[in-house]
Amino acid sequence: MIHRISIRITSSFILFLLFLCGCHFPPEKFPDIIYELKEPQEVTVELCGNDGTFISVICAGKYAVGKHQVFWNGTDEKGNMLPAGKYILKIKTNRIAVKDEKFGKNSFIEFTNPCDVEMDSNGNIYILDRQPQNKLCGIYKFDANGFPKTYGTSSENFLNLENGSTTWFELDCKGNIFYNFQNQIMAVNPTGGFLYAVQDKKIKASTVAGLIHNKNLYLRTRINNDVSSFDLKNPPNCEYRFSSQVLMPPIVYLYVGPSMAAGAGNYFYLTDARSCGNYMGALVKYEDTGKSLEKLYQYRKPFKDSIGLAADPQRNMVYVTERGTCSTANVKYWKLAGRNGITSSRIYQIWDSGDDFKLVSIFEDKTIQGLRDVTVSPDGKLLYVLEDSDNFGDEKSPSLNLKGKGRLFKYNLSYTSVSEKIIYLKGTGNEKK
Repeated sequence: MIHRISIRITSSFILFLLFLCGCHFPPEKFPDIIYELKEPQEVTVELCGNDGTFISVICAGKYAVGKHQVFWNGTDEKGNMLPAGKYILKIKTNRIAVKDEKFGKNSFIEFTNPCDVEMDSNGNIYILDRQPQNKLCGIYKFDANGFPKTYGTSSENFLNLENGSTTWFELDCKGNIFYNFQNQIMAVNPTGGFLYAVQDKKIKASTVAGLIHNKNLYLRTRINNDVSSFDLKNPPNCEYRFSSQVLMPPIVYLYVGPSMAAGAGNYFYLTDARSCGNYMGALVKYEDTGKSLEKLYQYRKPFKDSIGLAADPQRNMVYVTERGTCSTANVKYWKLAGRNGITSSRIYQIWDSGDDFKLVSIFEDKTIQGLRDVTVSPDGKLLYVLEDSDNFGDEKSPSLNLKGKGRLFKYNLSYTSVSEKIIYLKGTGNEKK
């Protein structure tokens, strides 16, 4: 039996005509979700459990005026058939990002020369500062509201890495910190205590980005344009797995942006520098097959200087930053470098449908002077944006100032309109008791 349900969004811009089954039919028998837009809109349709717990994104993107159809086969984000029960369908429109004016002391936190931002499972924020005042390169730690968070029993919220060459760091699921140092990768525990060093002839000093996923370490190099993987299941014996050729990482003079993010399962996202033209990069999805990284597909439009990258695997959302060029930049220099005109610092939210990328929203804050990196909270409601002014350019030395200050901002993500509808599924009859 098929139930026809009409839902009218409170903004009155959208009329959804939903045809949902009261029982599970074979995939080819499932009806479509059909909706009509009276004007272009950003639309996200989510499925939640009866208690409101998020299950999956059914569709998301920017849609034109007219009717649209989305096929849903009654599965969760992992492709499993949903069991019988009551569910909530949420239809959301107009994704917005509102700056948290209470974050830190001045609605931001300022650093001497930041280049990477990460978040742990407890919501704490970590920022790599390359040249902090009177200190060597190190990692600052803050809570979700921007206040200092100490490392273990230490009275400091600063982890001194005691070197000046680290350009990236990464957190594993336990909160251990990994960072590059010359031809090796150092690992310390959440309190800053040394764990071990990953040493292998395959690790190059030109490593510009690192990622830990499914107990594997992935290192991206600037010289060879490849990604090498190591097994972290039995440290300190970290066995080499493979190396795969990928596209050139995004580069801003001597610095390379954090250009890898982990998706769901064995999937990864990478940005690059020039696959779409000079300083015009792409967002590409890869799969770890166990023997190599296999390219699957890429976003259909290029990005201007895509530097930072973050992913929300639960919702299959990817966030890509464009660094931007300032109004006082040397226009002649930018033209010689292949860039035309002034560009803003932007963040693109993109949904990975499983076989294609779809643009959901674009965030822009004109007070930001050069984007370096971005990270998103596990629930998809908080976005932390890292500015780095040496990434922006000025008249004297556009993009060559290696000591530019930067700020960290916090944004609350929400929708201007959310409508809900309760639906019932009878299940396949094959659920586990």
